[in-house]
Amino acid sequence: VFPSAVENVIREFTEVEENFCDVEDLSVEIHGVFDETFLFNTTGKNDLPHLVGTVHGMVTLTNLTTGKSYTDVFNNVDKTREVTDNGDGTVTVVQLLTGGGRVLGPDGKVVFHNDGQIRLLLLIDTGGTLYDLNDDVVLDEQLIFDSTGTNDTEGHDFCEDFLAINPKGYVAALQL
Repeated sequence: VFPSAVENVIREFTEVEENFCDVEDLSVEIHGVFDETFLFNTTGKNDLPHLVGTVHGMVTLTNLTTGKSYTDVFNNVDKTREVTDNGDGTVTVVQLLTGGGRVLGPDGKVVFHNDGQIRLLLLIDTGGTLYDLNDDVVLDEQLIFDSTGTNDTEGHDFCEDFLAINPKGYVAALQL
């Protein structure tokens, strides 16, 4: 039996992208903060490893010319629903991804909502170590339950949306 393990990671980054969305002289600062927690334990009738992860985050895009910012705020949960040992060094995993997000314009009002859930079927090579995720490789990923909820950015071209929000094409909404 594998003991439970919990890990909390806070990541932060800042970068400047020149000629953002292929617009000459458009410089945008991208700043992100992610608070991630992962619980890895064995559970269920077969005592195989399961993963539960949460991510709370925010990504802000700031036009360095105008100072206007657009922010994507999100909270997501990634949870193993089922694990099957295939007996050949691989496992089949049903993974639930659920959460919500909203994109705020420079005035703080919501521009887009992205809330809901999906389910994935994953085929994973365990690298011969069932209880060590570090050597795992995802061999195949299939969508088995399509997105529910609000998906305002689905089917949108990010740069088209980004450039349409401001007549001069300098700021945007963000789809992660």
